[in-house]
Parts: sequence; structure tokens; C-alpha cells
Amino acid sequence: MKSPSVVLTILLMITGLRYAVPAHQPVVSRIQPAADLPTRDKVDLAEYVNPFVGTDGAGNTFPGAALPFGMMQWSPDTTANGFYKYRDSKIRGFSLTHLSGAGCPIFADIPLLPTVEPIKNSPATSMSDYAQGFSHSNEQAAPGYYSVNFNSGIQVKLSVTARTGLGVFMYPSTEEANLLINAGGSATGNSMSSVQVVGNDRVIGSAMSGTFCGTNTVYTIYFAVQFDRPFKSFGTWNAGAVNPGLRSSTSKQPGAFLTFDTSRERVVKAKVGISFVSVENALLNLKTENSGWDFDAVRWKAHATWNDWLSRIKVDGSTREEKEIFYTALYHSLLSPNVFSDANGEYIGFDRLVHKANGYKHYTNISDWAVRIFLGRDTNGKRKYFNKTIHGTKKDAQKYLTAKLREKDLGVFIEPASMSLNEYLDKWLSESAKPRLREATLDSYQSLLQKHVREKLGSRKLSDIKPLDVQKLYNRMTENLLSPRTVRYVHTILKSAFSQAIKWQMLSVNPCSIADLPRQQKNEMKAFSPEQAKRFLEAAKDSKHGLVFAFALASGMRPEEYLALKWSDIDFEKHTATVQRTLIWRKGGGWYFSEPKTVRSRRTLPLPESLLLRLKTHKRQQAEAILKLGQSYERNNFVFATDEGKPIRYGNLTKRYFHKILEKADLKGFRLYDLRHTTATLLLSEGVNPKIVSERLGHASIVLTLDTYSHVLPDMQKEASSKLGQVLFG
Repeated sequence: MKSPSVVLTILLMITGLRYAVPAHQPVVSRIQPAADLPTRDKVDLAEYVNPFVGTDGAGNTFPGAALPFGMMQWSPDTTANGFYKYRDSKIRGFSLTHLSGAGCPIFADIPLLPTVEPIKNSPATSMSDYAQGFSHSNEQAAPGYYSVNFNSGIQVKLSVTARTGLGVFMYPSTEEANLLINAGGSATGNSMSSVQVVGNDRVIGSAMSGTFCGTNTVYTIYFAVQFDRPFKSFGTWNAGAVNPGLRSSTSKQPGAFLTFDTSRERVVKAKVGISFVSVENALLNLKTENSGWDFDAVRWKAHATWNDWLSRIKVDGSTREEKEIFYTALYHSLLSPNVFSDANGEYIGFDRLVHKANGYKHYTNISDWAVRIFLGRDTNGKRKYFNKTIHGTKKDAQKYLTAKLREKDLGVFIEPASMSLNEYLDKWLSESAKPRLREATLDSYQSLLQKHVREKLGSRKLSDIKPLDVQKLYNRMTENLLSPRTVRYVHTILKSAFSQAIKWQMLSVNPCSIADLPRQQKNEMKAFSPEQAKRFLEAAKDSKHGLVFAFALASGMRPEEYLALKWSDIDFEKHTATVQRTLIWRKGGGWYFSEPKTVRSRRTLPLPESLLLRLKTHKRQQAEAILKLGQSYERNNFVFATDEGKPIRYGNLTKRYFHKILEKADLKGFRLYDLRHTTATLLLSEGVNPKIVSERLGHASIVLTLDTYSHVLPDMQKEASSKLGQVLFG
């Protein structure tokens, strides 16, 4: 291999661009001018390039038409996420943008697909209905050129300029030659896209996509498709809806379909221009670079451009196979970064404003910067480093590096954990949450995390979770009509989990700490009026468990408290009942006792004489039933139990008995828990001191009682004011 200085210059350019050249910065100054390079022999080095190399894995390598550093890279996709896999036998579309070598889905914007199938189902939801079968024996690829013959009889040929493409679609003789333009078909999905049919020979639109490899990067690409002949009919689709004759569609999944009559003239040509600035610039790029319809001229100009670039490194004394390996690798290395400025020099900056490259071309791609910090040596003397890839500008990377170096100097630097969020949550639940939480609470934590967090963020590294990720999670939950209470509960769980990660020195900042939470609407408690309470008790007399409901109203206990009562908790001499435990049912079956909800929930309550008399009668009847059933009765000593002595299920008590009593009493819209609210409301309405009510309910503090039953206080204030007026003024 000759010309080592040239090789060094080119290889530095090839291997260093992604990390050494920031997005939205000119790279011309880093490339040795062609005039200064050694004289190149006019040889066809492009013949050594095999674009199919590397297309059978997950590297997103594509075989389609592209120029060195071209914005337009028009290539077939065989998968829904914009990949071309050589083992596949169907093509889903020819998208306009790609990023060769990326392990994650990216770009694959605005795929076009010719078909002779009638458009009945929306391609947005049924693209597999239109995917075209093919054989590799009918497929060709070369630098700047791609062609394929479909099993349906359609032939496709593609070639490109830097910012545009020219496609030739040869259909069978038919009146139903269709072309699909999938504006919502980007590899990572689209947050918003649009398509518009203009006249009878043009389609324009845009597509917003991004989130490469889970990052927050987004972009909007604009396109314009011009045809060499008018289409006879058209339509659009919007998600699952197909709308013949409708000219425009804007949504996350829009597209357009055009129908040509190829019964006489079988060929349809389409020129496509793209821009990251505007539709107007996409049309300008077309006008500037691709004004004619001569496909061969475009193809051979692209071929010559590739030869010009490939010949900058000359290889001597090697076999053809070695040359194919080398020049194919060189070809792939020259596919990015991509020209980002339009023919007029305009481009979009990170500030989302339009800038202009004067006197140079502006190049960019998914901009990455590698940050590495030396952390010392481990116990074996091996050097330790902290490595982080920053998506953004050099300024972003420098800012991150400065902050981490400062943390290191202050001794507060924490090396980010390599485990995933799912792995960490498992560790947190077992090591931190389980020892301190009640079993029921732990079950609810696990259920909510599984339902709302693990699928969305669980595969991400713990150290990569950012406040924006958490905010997006909460926003999606709200958009899915989950209640503010549920969102706030999930927030409480996550915040606690991340706080423990900080204590364990696995994180330095809690990503939940600045999240905006939905405003929780204060629901006024429902309670029986005195008249309704009497009506309810009258209707409950004939119910099998009528005494349970009477006890609930008289005591104000929670259902899990009075259903856990044992006869040892009832003191008939002192006329009291003591709360010492709660009854919890496991989701998978079975039950167990747990500690009362709070310290103040463990309490002794006086009971009305009339209720105690009914309890005595109930105890005698229960004893008679036990004698009758003998060993078949479970001797759990429950005050309220089933006929077999088992604990009563909360759900059964509600559905089988409580609702029937409500119906009999002509009462609607109440819950079993509202009996507790009724107790509190009636006591407060009768002027009982709120502190006494709080103690009876087992609230953690009187503040909770006053806040919960604030709707009762205005009437109490009026009565107090009236009494004060009598004292002061007679």
C-alpha cells in the first residue's frame, strides 16, 4: 500500500468523525483538498465494492443508493424498524435516510413502495399486506445504484445525488399501479408527520422522529416527490383509516397512495428531494441537483463520484478478494457523517433555528462525544476509568466533563451503576423495601412497578435514567387516563427507590426530585345523612351480616380492622372494642394478620349499649353453630366470620350484602368504606371535638381528620359563631 501520509489523513477522518467532529460543524477543514492529493489513476475502484457486505446482522448496514456523506441514502428495508436483512425475502419499502453501522434503529424516513395490490387496508397498520417478495438473484447493488425485480413483476431502480434521489418504477401492464408514500414509517416511529397531495404529479410532507438508542434527540425531515407523469387517482391514510380522494393527512401514522395507469406506458419516474429545514428547501434541492429525468446520467455521475473518493487510497500488490474487502470497508466508512446543509447553505442548529453555511458544506449525524475520566487503580493494579458517551455538541460534552471532574475533586463523584433499572428495582424491593413494608404494601409496589415502570424504563441502565425520562413516564400515564392518585403513588415508589440508590452510592441525583405531578383533585367524602343512616340500618336488620354494618357505623373502624376482630378484643364489662390487627388477603389466595395502619390505629373504642347487646346475642348464636358443626368449623375466634368460621372477604361483603341493602334502602352511589366516613361526619356534625373523632378513627394526626372532613366544618363554625354571639350579645 502506497502513500502512507494520505492513508493516515483519510483514516483519521474516517475513524474520528463520530467522536472528533461535533454535529452541525463544518468538516471541510479536516479533509485534505483534492487538489493537494497525489494524482489518481482513472480506474474503476467502485467495482470492488459489495454493498451487501454486513447486511445480515443487526448493524443497520444497507445496500441502497448513496453518495459519500450524502443526505439522501435511498435503500430497501425488510423489517419494520428500518433494517435490511439479507436473509429476508420481502421488502417493506425504500426509505430515504439511513445510518450504516448503527446498532439501534434510526432514520429510515418516508419509505416508498410500489405495489399492484388494491389499497384496502391502511399500510400504517397492515404494511405486511403490501410487502413485496423478491429473490437476490434479481437484485443488484453498486455504489450509488440499486435495483430489484419483485415477484409481482415490478422493477425498481434507484440512484441519488447528495440531497435527492431518482427512482424508476416499471409496473406490469395494469390500471392499478400504486405507489405508497409512508410519511409515518420512520424506524423509531413518528411523533407527528404530514403528507399532502399537490395537483396530479407531486406529494410533499414532513416526518418528526428521533430517540436514537433511547436518547432524547429528535429531528424533522421534509420531503417533496415529483413525478414525470400525472397519476389518475390518489388518496391518503391516517393510522387505520384509508381515505380515497383525500389530499392531506397529519398524524403519527399518515401516508399517501397514488394510482397510475400503466396499461400502455409501464414506467413511472419519481424524483425525491429532502431537507431538514423546509419543504421549500427540499424542492430547491431537487431543482438544483436533479432537474432532469435522465436516470443513467444520475447513476453514472454517482458512480464517478465514488471512484473519485475511493481512488484517494491506492492499493498495490493485493488480490482481488483483498481489494474487495478493503474498498468495501472504505465505502462504508465514507457513508457518514452526512451533509446537513441544503443547496442554499441553510441548516437547522441544535437551537432549532435556521443557520447558513457560507462557503462550506455543513455535515452532521447522531453526534456523540466520548468522555473518559481516570479513577485510579483497582486492587490488582489495573487502571480504572469512567466512560460516558454524550449525545450532543462538544460544548455539552465539555460541560459534563467539567462537572464530573469537580465532583471527583470534591470527593462526591459516584461511578454510575451498570445494572439496569429492573435489576436495581429487584435489589431495592428485596433489600430495602421488603424488610420495612407490610406485605400488602409491598405487593402494591410490585404491581405498580410491573404495570407502569418496568416495561417503559426497566431495560435502561439505572445511571442513564434522567428527570426527562421520569417526566415522560408520568405524562404517558396521564395521557392514558390514569388518575392523578395513581401517578403520584408511582412517583412515591420511584422516588423512594432512587433515594435508596443515592444512599447506596449508586446515583448522585434523584431523577424524580423535580418531576411535575398532576394536580390531585380533592374528592369530598360521601356520607349518609342521619335520616339515610337510619334507613340503611333498618334495611340491614334482615341481612345475614347486618350486624357487621351496624358495628362499622357505630365504631368508625376500617373494614380490615373490624373484619379482623376476635372475641378477645371485645370487653363486655368495659363496653369497649380494641383494634390490635388488620386482616389482609393475598392476591394469590390466602389471608394473614398485619399490624394496624399507623401507631394511632392501635386503639380502644367505647361501644353503645344497644350494639353490645346485639354482639352478645351474636356470640351466643355463633357458639351454637360451632357446637353443631363440630370439627368442620374453623376456630379462628373471629367476631364476624363465615358459616365455616373463616374470615369474611371484603369483596364478598360488598357485592353480596352491602349493595343489596343499599338497593333495599333506596340509596345509591355509596361504598362500604363510606360507613366510616358517615361515623366521622355524624360525630363532627353533633359537635364532637375533632380530636376525639381523630382518635376514634385512628388517624395519624388531627390534621388529617380536619383536612378529610373539611366539608363538615362550615356548619360547625356557624353553630360556634351563633353560640358565641349569644354569650357576648345575649
